[in-house]
Amino acid sequence: MAEQITAAARLVAGGPSAVRDVWLFHGLGSSGQGTFEGTGWLRALQPLADDADRPARLWLLELPGHRDHAEALADPASVTASAPWLGDAVRQLIAEHSAPLAAADEPWTRAAIGYSFGGRLVWEAADLLNRVVIGGLPRTEPDAETRSAVLAAAGQDPADSPALEQFLQSVTDHPFSGDVPPSAPCLMAYGEKDEIAADAPELAASVPGAQVLTLPGRTHMNAVSARAFKEAALALLA
Repeated sequence: MAEQITAAARLVAGGPSAVRDVWLFHGLGSSGQGTFEGTGWLRALQPLADDADRPARLWLLELPGHRDHAEALADPASVTASAPWLGDAVRQLIAEHSAPLAAADEPWTRAAIGYSFGGRLVWEAADLLNRVVIGGLPRTEPDAETRSAVLAAAGQDPADSPALEQFLQSVTDHPFSGDVPPSAPCLMAYGEKDEIAADAPELAASVPGAQVLTLPGRTHMNAVSARAFKEAALALLA
């Protein structure tokens, strides 16, 4: 039996009265808090949780082997799922813990926002979602050397973490195809100077009807914090 990868997502806003859900997926070397709190995303999305008519819950996924994953597993406000591939575990989380999927003529109930590798998770779960926001996702998946460099820049070494090493091996074993684009209303964003997702425009062009947002002057590291990115995402969710 293949080793299991556990996905853990923490509830960071909203409560039992919520009728919709927004899932937030960070990229390699980062964390949910680092990607979405320090950049202002959680503050920007808070009005969705505070909406009196259709309140939302906000969920932060922490990638396995990354610095906040163990804490997320121990958090009683977390939900978890396990599978040999993280993308399958994420799909299980959405299917089991989100509000029911809205019909085409109803307001959205499930949305996800993902950056970089987190964008890949959103892409792979798009058929379970009513709204899709993807940033910094390349068409050609970064090789192992590039992934190692990203992690090293974030001060994380797979040699020091069996959990991270296992996760990276699973990424290698499950290459991204990008063959089935999202059909839900979709925003694809990327930095004009993104060195890791330089072919993101090619991927964005493959998504029928997608809103494509180029962030002038932004690189892979700072595109996620762009105000224009958050504003476009909120417009899609409005």
